[in-house]
Amino acid sequence: MATYRHNRTGTIGSIILTVQVTDAFVQAASVEAEITQPANSFLSKAYLRCVSQPTVTASMDLGVKIGTTTGASDVFLDADGVIDGAANTTAFKTDGMVDLGATPTTAASAVSAAAKLDDFFTGEKRTLFLNTTATNAAIAAAGTVEWILYFDVIPGTHA
Repeated sequence: MATYRHNRTGTIGSIILTVQVTDAFVQAASVEAEITQPANSFLSKAYLRCVSQPTVTASMDLGVKIGTTTGASDVFLDADGVIDGAANTTAFKTDGMVDLGATPTTAASAVSAAAKLDDFFTGEKRTLFLNTTATNAAIAAAGTVEWILYFDVIPGTHA
């Protein structure tokens, strides 16, 4: 005979966490910050806010990646989501915002899109590693950014 459990009464709550990173973009490198994802939550939205504008040369890409280990991109990757080719070298202006989309990772993987969605959820508290990335071109001003992450926390279950 099948058994079943009811969800605990309550609503899904949202938690917004932020972290500010100075000297956010380094030539041909990643700059990493850490944030703790709450237990029983999934990443529902992610934004990058420009606190202080970076100044870069033409043909440069600025991007982001989020992973569950240092330097990883298993949760999210957009190599040119902040500045693409930098035709306008001041494209990411102070107080500008980039909606990171919070969609399954675009990293090369044989895993199905449905499986990739699992990367956004955790049953246990975990550390997420947030990286800003830059291609190999000169950076005159590294800039300051603020990561803004929204987590929806799901109530637990009981018998």
